[in-house]
Parts: sequence; structure tokens; C-alpha cells
Amino acid sequence: DETGVYKNLLQETAHRAGLNLPVYTTVRSGPGHMPVFTCTVELAGMTFNGDPAKTKKQAEKNAAMAAWSALKQ
Repeated sequence: DETGVYKNLLQETAHRAGLNLPVYTTVRSGPGHMPVFTCTVELAGMTFNGDPAKTKKQAEKNAAMAAWSALKQ
């Protein structure tokens, strides 16, 4: 799916700009049979929050997409 592209874009942009690579922090909540993952990504001293997701991987993609959208404005 296309949201995976944003993690790569963030990493490449950070590398080109000489910044530290993005750092993802994921928190799991909800009951064991229906977990909800929320992820934040830190880049260039800024923190971006992604939409909650059913998987850790998707939560990271959502955070990357939120960061990319904010940085491109």
C-alpha cells in the first residue's frame, strides 16, 4: 500500500539534509484481542503523531505520513 512510501521518503529526506534518521515510538493499548497502536515519529527536533492503527507497522506508516504532510506545507 502507498502509505509505506512515506517512511522511505522521510528517511531519504533526513539523510540528504544531514539530519538524524527518524525515530519511531509506538505504544500499544486496548485489550489483548483488539490492540490499538499509536505511533509518534521524531525528526529534526519535531514530533509528529500518526492516527491509531490495528498493527504496529500501519501505526508507523501513519506517523510517517503525518510527518511528511506537515513538513511539506
